[in-house]
Amino acid sequence: MTTDKNELRALARKKRAAARKSATQSLIKTYGDSLIAYLAKRDGVQVVAAYWPINDEFDCRELMLKLERCGYDLALPVVVGPGLPLVFRRYQNGMNLKSGPFQTRHPAPSEAELTPDVILCPLLAFDKSGARLGYGGGYYDRTLQQLKKTHPVLAIGLGFAAQELDDVPMTSHDMKLDGVITEFGFRECGA
Repeated sequence: MTTDKNELRALARKKRAAARKSATQSLIKTYGDSLIAYLAKRDGVQVVAAYWPINDEFDCRELMLKLERCGYDLALPVVVGPGLPLVFRRYQNGMNLKSGPFQTRHPAPSEAELTPDVILCPLLAFDKSGARLGYGGGYYDRTLQQLKKTHPVLAIGLGFAAQELDDVPMTSHDMKLDGVITEFGFRECGA
């Protein structure tokens, strides 16, 4: 297998697109139940940051609705500039969103910034140890590095089972996932 991240990204995009087409709606709608059960057992988890899906990313909007119904506060990421960590603004289901860079959608600047206890991360590929292959901008890695210095935060990847690789190459600035959600549910990484 190649260890070049750009080659892996191209292959992972193809796998994700194929997985999205073949995943059944019933599997996709139930994927979050095991995550919600896991979070309910953890003390201090109140703010969950998700993302607004683009292209063929794993769609977490149903999960956001479930999390909100369970009493969790939601936040969405905002890209504030190249090379900077993300900030997270309060989100409620049904809220109007603004367009951002890279086809993202996020809450208006008037919404409160929140510090997440859990970050749901989009991905192109992952492995069982928690290594994550992202889009190459480093936004989630920088954000997790910054947050983990002052606040315990869980990083949960969202993807399809077909995106799992035997080994995702990592560099010194890459941050590992604590768990992964696929269409088959939640599982901890490295356990």
